[in-house]
Parts: sequence; structure tokens; C-alpha cells
Amino acid sequence: MIITLALAAVSCRSDLFFGQVEGVAATVLAPNGRTPAYRAHVVIADLKPGGYYGETHTSAAGAFSFPTLPDGQYRLTATSPNALFSTEFHAEVLDGHSPGEVEVALQPARAEAVVNVGGRYDDMGELCTDLGYRYRTTSVAALAGTEDPLAGAKLVFINSGVEVSEAQNDVVVARLQSFVAGGGRLVVSDRAWPYVRAAWPGKIAWSAQPEIGNGAQEVEAPFVDTDLRKCVTVPTWRLRFELGGWAVPNGTTGTVLVEGAVETAAGRRAAAPLLVGFAAGAGYVAYSSFDWQTQYEHGRLAVRVFNYLLANK
Repeated sequence: MIITLALAAVSCRSDLFFGQVEGVAATVLAPNGRTPAYRAHVVIADLKPGGYYGETHTSAAGAFSFPTLPDGQYRLTATSPNALFSTEFHAEVLDGHSPGEVEVALQPARAEAVVNVGGRYDDMGELCTDLGYRYRTTSVAALAGTEDPLAGAKLVFINSGVEVSEAQNDVVVARLQSFVAGGGRLVVSDRAWPYVRAAWPGKIAWSAQPEIGNGAQEVEAPFVDTDLRKCVTVPTWRLRFELGGWAVPNGTTGTVLVEGAVETAAGRRAAAPLLVGFAAGAGYVAYSSFDWQTQYEHGRLAVRVFNYLLANK
């Protein structure tokens, strides 16, 4: 289903926009209508055959504009960078202007497209609910069942505190590999690390015992990935670690997104990878050494970072 908003200068809704802008301008948001959709691809096309056609990308604030346009009726389509979410709307330009302060939300994911594998220490479903993405829940035991619970899924979360014995199950590992290779996005947190190591053994380097994070800590963690830093618009993230032990990678062949100075059982590490990601086939895997629910309880920056993983990677 495409969300369509018909915008006309002669018959406007005051709850959608106020005033006018030169050409066409709008802000694209996540389905919750609050979180900016960063780097969404926006295409504008004149409804007249052979008319104006153009494209651009949204800023960190979700904003875009086409400042100089011939008068006419236009169709605009906004699509997330990973093409999982999109929306379509219309605008009319009269005397070089259109209604201003327009906000549109990307299409929320179908419930069957987002799967949350629950754990004792984390619940990424809370962030999904905040963002307006519907989801269904399952267990790691179900991943080994006759029917594949990942069929039709686009986004899957494996939360810290799941039963890790299933990471030794060949069926579970094969299903995760197939899901990501086919274009799925997987986010894994903290003590669910055995699933990443089992399915993609060469992508992240681990200690013999990865759960070396040493107790409760607060870490001022820099955003070291340039694109993510542009999205969040701040240089660092204050991360909270509350478990007695949490899994810290040694490195990755992919990308370190967030790093920080942490205390481990083996001593202090000045630049430990705390959020990493890597491509696998047509899909993407992100691993966090921290629990997302804990960060969410301490501020909205977690929502913005999480949405970046869902829509941009």
C-alpha cells in the first residue's frame, strides 16, 4: 500500500502545511511521524507526459526541496536508502510556489516483514513500536522448526538473553544465512553474539570468551562512521551497560559504527568496537555490544540510530 497525500494550493489542509515555499519542499519522516528519514531518495515527476523530472536526497532533518519548478501537478516518491520503505504524494505548483511545511511519513512495514526474537535482557520491539514499525514475535526454538518463521521477513532482531544453544543448530544457522544473503537486515545485541559467530565466522573477531565487558559502565562513545554521524548530527553517544558481563568484539572486516573506551576483564580498551556492521550477500548484519532497550530508556538518540540501521543499511 502506498500512502498518498494530495496537496493543492487552492484547497489546503491547515494541519499539513502553513504558508508557501518556492517550488516544492517537504520533510520525510519514519512511520511514527517524528524521526527524520535521513538520505531518503526523492523523485519528482510532472504528471504531464515529457514534463519536468528530478531527484534528490533528504538531509539529516529529513528535508528536501526542488526550488525552481514550472507550474503544474507533480507526483513525488520518497524511498529509504535500502528500498524497504517508501511513500508517494502529490503537489501542485502555482505561480512558482506550493504549500509549505509539508510532512510525509514513509510506509510502515507489514507486521510479517519485521520479526523480533525476544530475549531476557533486551527488547528491540520497543524501539520498533516507537518508530511505527509493526512486528511479530518468535523464539530461537521456532527458527529450528519445520516452518521457517523468517519467510517473508525483511528485518529480524535477535535480542540479548535468547537461548544460545540453538546457535549450534545447523538449521537455524542456515536460515539466518539465507535470510541475510537474500537481502534481509539482521540486528543482534550483546549476549546473542553466538548467532553471529556461527553464521558468519569470519566477519567479527572475538576473544575466546567474548563476554569480557566488566560490569555496569557509562561510556561516551564516538560515532566513528561518517554517514551515521551525519545522520545523528552529534559526535558521541552516552551508552549505558548494566549487565555484569557483556560481549565486546575485537574487530570486524566490516564497519565500526560506534566505539568507546571500556573496562574489560582483561583491562581497559581505549577504542573497543561497540556497534559494528557488515554486508553478507544482498543483506546486512549489525551487532551491538549493548542492549537497545537500556539506551532507549535514557533518551531518543537510540531511536534515531536504530532507525538508521533499519532504513539506511
